[in-house]
Amino acid sequence: MFLSPLLSFVPAVATAPVLVLVGLFMMRPLMEITRLDFEEALPAFICFMLIPLTFSITQGVMWGFLSYTVLKLCQGKRDQIHWRWYIW
Repeated sequence: MFLSPLLSFVPAVATAPVLVLVGLFMMRPLMEITRLDFEEALPAFICFMLIPLTFSITQGVMWGFLSYTVLKLCQGKRDQIHWRWYIW
């Protein structure tokens, strides 16, 4: 908070390369997703696609969690879902 007025002088063009690198580093966990497991791959794909299409991390993560919960419920694996996920 003390340095925030000084950081406001940094233009957005200077921060863009760093954001691209952060995005590339976030791609590594995608290689660890089990693509043959439909219950895991579909929510991850929905999350991965909706974040850039909606320009909102919140929307992408929310729809990823919701699709995961619905898939588990439809397949009768109710015991694998934490009780707090029913609230969403």
